[in-house]
Formats: sequence, C-alpha cells, structure tokens
Amino acid sequence: MLKMRSFRLIKSQNMKPKTQDPLEPLLKAQDVKRLLNCSLAWVYKAADQGLLPCVRWECPGDGTKKPKTMVRFKLMDILAFEEKHYKN
Repeated sequence: MLKMRSFRLIKSQNMKPKTQDPLEPLLKAQDVKRLLNCSLAWVYKAADQGLLPCVRWECPGDGTKKPKTMVRFKLMDILAFEEKHYKN
C-alpha cells in the first residue's frame, strides 16, 4: 500500500518522482480513491474508460464463473492525471 505520508510530501513540495521505480508497489483502487478524493466507483469507471491508466490481469478461477480482473495503478500515472487536469 502507498504510504500517504510520502504522497503528501511529493504534493506539498511540488516534487515529482523523476522515474517510476520498477520495484515500487502498484496502487489499489482504494489508494487512488484516497489520493484523488473521489468515489471508488469513479476510479473503476475511469479505469474502464481509459481515463486513468491501469494495469489489469485476470485472476485464476475454477472455470465456473466469469473471471475476475485485478486492477492496479502506478503512482506516476495518477500524478500525471492530476497534473493534466489541474486548473488554476
């Protein structure tokens, strides 16, 4: 899970991570909800519509039900989304 303290530090100092650390954990939809201060349903809809870039993969199942998909997000993508939609 993303440490909110590190995200607040990035935002408060107007810093942006220069590169995505390949070992940095991916964010869950719940983390993105907190970062953007929006509803969880909106996060999933925005990911489905391609508005929020995300990583998706199917969860293994027993084959009797429709496969579920995992959705995760990169911090850099969320920060870029916020910057792109920021208005003075």
